Order: sequence, then C-alpha cells, then structure tokens
Amino acid sequence: YEEDIEGVASQLPNIFQAMLLSATLGEEVDRLKGMVMHSPVTLKLEEDAKEGELSQFSLRCSDGDKFLISYVLLKLGILTGKVIFFVNDVDRCYSLKLFFEQFSIR
Repeated sequence: YEEDIEGVASQLPNIFQAMLLSATLGEEVDRLKGMVMHSPVTLKLEEDAKEGELSQFSLRCSDGDKFLISYVLLKLGILTGKVIFFVNDVDRCYSLKLFFEQFSIR
C-alpha cells in the first residue's frame, strides 16, 4: 500500500496532525509511520493478562428474538462485567439502547 499512502500524503497540507493506531507493531507499521509522520510518539498500553476472563459468544437467531435473548443473557447473569453488542447499523444500536433503558439496563 506504499504507493497509495504516498499519494494520499502528497495531498495533505504541510502541517497536519495524525494518529496511527495498531494492535500490533510490526515492520509494516514502522514503515507506514516513517512515511507519514514526523517525530512520532509510541504509546504502549500494558495490562495484566487475566486468563479466562474474556469470553466471546456468537448466536444466530431471528430478528424478533434478538432483543429478548440479549435481555435474558444479561438479567440471568450469564453475561457479566463489560459486554459489547455488535449490531449492523446506527439505527439498530439506538433501538437496542432504548430497549435496555426500558428495563433499566446500562
């Protein structure tokens, strides 16, 4: 992607602010950082690795059952701690938020 990045970088003004986020810092990220950024600063977040505390669930169901299943999983304590629900669009996200608010779920 070097040619694409160089093309975009040539269209940027002389002074600009940039942020590059990467979950992994490899050779490609270092090259990209050198192409676009001047005097970059690298922040490394170090968290305690807690085995067994992260879970992933995937469930296929009809549209009519999605809100009900989400509610049941939360109310029965099957999902605890911080939970992320992935939805297809902003409207669906807002609908889920309003649904949870009706049952005082935050």
